Amino acid sequence: MYNLQIKTFLKVVDLGSFNKASIELYISASAVIKQINALEKNLGLTLLNRNAQGVTLTESGKIIYEASKNLINYADDALSKAKKIEEQNQQVINLGVSPMTPGDVLVKHWPTIKANRDHLQLNIVPFENSEDKINHILQNIGESIDIVIGFLDRALLNYFQCEGVELYQTPVRIGVPPQNKLFNQSGTLTVQDLNHQKIIMLEEGISDAFDVVRQQLQQLPDIQIEDTTIYNTHTFNDAVRKDCLVLTSDEWDNVHPLVQLQPLAWDCEFTFGVFYSDLLPAHVVDVIQQLQQVLTNKI
Repeated sequence: MYNLQIKTFLKVVDLGSFNKASIELYISASAVIKQINALEKNLGLTLLNRNAQGVTLTESGKIIYEASKNLINYADDALSKAKKIEEQNQQVINLGVSPMTPGDVLVKHWPTIKANRDHLQLNIVPFENSEDKINHILQNIGESIDIVIGFLDRALLNYFQCEGVELYQTPVRIGVPPQNKLFNQSGTLTVQDLNHQKIIMLEEGISDAFDVVRQQLQQLPDIQIEDTTIYNTHTFNDAVRKDCLVLTSDEWDNVHPLVQLQPLAWDCEFTFGVFYSDLLPAHVVDVIQQLQQVLTNKI
């Protein structure tokens, strides 16, 4: 907002030396002298007395020095106030992301949602998918994180005591570790292919969708179900380590590079949606509605 020559001039006067000013400004002493000479030429004034001991202000230099200090202080204060006003006008969406809740669907469609909404900013807030952390985030959603996008159903919302809205459905897949006989099997797996296997899934009562799948799997005469209270990278590591299948979806395709997703010949689907607080700011509500609209039109 102001001529940098003025800032250099103030630094030279405060330190009493071209050399000392050059060190603090990270430029050469000759560059400092050139700036001062150019300033004096532009103003038509001699601002500094130069001698072997350093520099001192001329009478006209004293006037310019005091005025320059006031000018810079005023400019810096005005800039600070302007930035604060702009920050207040910006409305930020804090999206919580983790390997199990990547939020890719919002990121993908963000340019469309933000169009004609210059005040909106998307802030990515990564978090760890540990049981304690995810419980804390979802039970206190609306504080440091506005929304989380992930696997969602009514039982899960009740479990975490938060609100949510559905966005889309995606088929249930079977995650297969590399040492399993079903790895690289061509075609679509049948439910019978899962017999004589061990499969990891959410324990009963946490998710309606998982419970529906559990009921179908339990009809197999020889299948072992290993329960887990939460899905995270450790779940997929366990599947590889124990040679277990894992109930999964396309949304979790990148959680573990060794686990291969296989399609299954049944009609079960998982719902993915937005977790949010019941006290949503208007701009967050608008973003959720716009995302729903974009996905509806896409379908």
